[in-house]
Amino acid sequence: MWSLIKKTGSDIWDEMFKLMVFNIIWVLATLIVLPWPFVTFGLFYTVKDIGEGNGIKFSSPFTYGLQVLKPAYIWAIINLGVFLGIFLNLNFYSTVEASWARFIQIFMLSLMLFWIIIQLVMLAMYPRLTEPSFRLALRNSVIIIARHPGPILALSVGVVLILIISSFIPVLLLLLSISMIMMLVNNVIDSLVTYELDHEKIRKN
Repeated sequence: MWSLIKKTGSDIWDEMFKLMVFNIIWVLATLIVLPWPFVTFGLFYTVKDIGEGNGIKFSSPFTYGLQVLKPAYIWAIINLGVFLGIFLNLNFYSTVEASWARFIQIFMLSLMLFWIIIQLVMLAMYPRLTEPSFRLALRNSVIIIARHPGPILALSVGVVLILIISSFIPVLLLLLSISMIMMLVNNVIDSLVTYELDHEKIRKN
């Protein structure tokens, strides 16, 4: 894991200025809401290029975003439905005065947390798919999480730490935090996918 942290730091350093610009664009897209899936997908495809040592341009996130416009908004609509369903359930059971209702609320919150982790993995998985598909990205992400719970847990802790630090330094959230998270997620998932592909080749031989 330490080698991945060092690689992430090196990747960020190499493209620091562009990543800061991309981070600001992502924050603005999030505030506007509608372009958020487009920009998010474009940035995950861009950080994959950075992780592989490929050159990027300021236009890279937009070029990639246009290429995967449909999968991006399918992903966003499905997630909107999932989170809306969880929110409505939490809101409903908060009005129920019974101990079992608290257990259901805890379950729903746990489900939401697990779903968020899956989505982080999925976002890094999409650029590695020949045919971007929510179902395929979800399937591969669940397999990766099931086979490598330790690294995924460490990744989740790393993401939370970045967000906690950013809450104390808001300018960091504006300038770099999201790019840092994307870069870290990309490198961890790249390592795990490479491991799985190598072992698949060994099994076939």
